[in-house]
Amino acid sequence: MAGEDVLPTRALVDVLANARREDGTPLVSSAGFDTPVALLVQHLRDGQRSGAFRPFDAEGMATAIRASIDAAANRLAAGDDFDARAYGHELSTIFTLATRNEGTP
Repeated sequence: MAGEDVLPTRALVDVLANARREDGTPLVSSAGFDTPVALLVQHLRDGQRSGAFRPFDAEGMATAIRASIDAAANRLAAGDDFDARAYGHELSTIFTLATRNEGTP
């Protein structure tokens, strides 16, 4: 990925990490980051109830998915030689295999 492509991601990570309210408290708290995980837990549990996903710990899986996404953002922000497309493909494969209910066509 070219260096200029990384700048918007780096800027977004920096803004979110450092944004403050008028009183100096963080604009984005760690509790704010829990919301996407909670929504993902809900979606994973819905998939389990429908039979699309095998039984697994939905909170642990959601945390792993979220951490994988955050790791990609950090790599992009760091300006590493990082192939986000290949990483996304591998994540898709990993989490498909980890959640797939073998009894589902």
